[in-house]
Amino acid sequence: MSSDIEIQSFEPVPETCSELHEIYGGDDRIHLDQIPLSNKSGVAQFTIGHNTGNPFAKDDFKNLRSTEVKMATGDDYCLENNIEVIDFPKIDAAGYDMKVLSGFGGMLADGKIRYSQIECTSNVDNRYHHHMGNILSFLAPYDISLHSLAETKFKDNSNGVSYNQVWFRNAIFARQKEMPTL
Repeated sequence: MSSDIEIQSFEPVPETCSELHEIYGGDDRIHLDQIPLSNKSGVAQFTIGHNTGNPFAKDDFKNLRSTEVKMATGDDYCLENNIEVIDFPKIDAAGYDMKVLSGFGGMLADGKIRYSQIECTSNVDNRYHHHMGNILSFLAPYDISLHSLAETKFKDNSNGVSYNQVWFRNAIFARQKEMPTL
């Protein structure tokens, strides 16, 4: 990794955050925070131990545990940590992506985010990922549009058989005025 790159990582699940600290904790360029980003700062209950897609959802499954977590908006976090520009936020928040993205509203409005990568779908049957059209509608007032698509994932059934349909992709968005080259 280049010496001029810094990474901010947000992982609210305590065990996963501990694993990341074990792997990357010695690298001063990587900053690990055990908080989720959201569209508001404050405290919330975070459910651990399920795969419904949104850990903030109130599910009624066995073997779940819940923990109270401090949340922050991307704008608040950047202000508190003197982060003026973000070159490339990668958002993959298990169905919570639009709330994370909207928490960066100030930075988006000020043109302080160069690119963003968001896991999304164009499949109307996919209720887990946010639809690309909704993300594009949200980003349009900031003069941000689709730059490219990456990492296509096809839908699998419970037996691992792949259907012939795209389930989700990572979409890369960029400000239209610049439309820089990756």
